[in-house]
Amino acid sequence: MTTIDWVRHGQTITNAKRLIQGQLDTDVTRLTSTGTAQVQALLAGGLDVAHYDRLIVSPLQRARQTAALITAATKGHRPLTIEPRVIEGDYGDWAGRSIADLQRAHPDAVDPLTHEVTPTWLPRIGGESYAQIQDRLG
Repeated sequence: MTTIDWVRHGQTITNAKRLIQGQLDTDVTRLTSTGTAQVQALLAGGLDVAHYDRLIVSPLQRARQTAALITAATKGHRPLTIEPRVIEGDYGDWAGRSIADLQRAHPDAVDPLTHEVTPTWLPRIGGESYAQIQDRLG
């Protein structure tokens, strides 16, 4: 049986500033020292990388940085595959914008519990719908 573990990247500068990242891939989307520590804590806390056959990672810098830390834990014995289909969803025109500003301007566009853009808004702002993300993933 195939087992897939999904690991989210560590904190980035844009996460710390509460900005929407989406597919942004710039200097402000790299891991912070907190983000690096989060990945190291995940590994120290029992993420069992020994059973991995390979690591599949998004081409985004933050994902590759996270994967590099995990790869180091396998002592480089697991192949790393960069897979564009697993890239984060596209938030269109709202990538890089403040979540708080968007909540004020469009209260129904951001879920108050998760602070994520609600799915019905994604296509309206030039982003990917959940159906488009499913199609991309195959």
